[in-house]
Amino acid sequence: MLYADKEALKTDIAVQILRVREKELGYYVQNLNTVSTQATLLAGFTFTFLSNLDFVEPEEGYLSADALRKLGLDGVDETDAGALSWNWSVWLKQLLQVSFICVSYSCLFINLWCT
Repeated sequence: MLYADKEALKTDIAVQILRVREKELGYYVQNLNTVSTQATLLAGFTFTFLSNLDFVEPEEGYLSADALRKLGLDGVDETDAGALSWNWSVWLKQLLQVSFICVSYSCLFINLWCT
């Protein structure tokens, strides 16, 4: 009788532990569902913003007229001086645009990959 009571007590404790673990698992699942909903919403906003983004090209062009002719392109604008003629504000603007696009797409990828 004592052995049976001991085994019943072990079984009851095991069931209680499983109930606690089930509650804990439900808590984590609920938290992850909340985070995935927010991440999906942010990913949608980011995609909408990036699909409507206007990338500003510099007036001087990216390559000089000589470089464009060497590449075999026709109809070269002779006023294109290329990136070497950019002043600091054009360099900064181009650098910030490229970094913004890279960071935004990286965050979008991470949001979609992790959820």
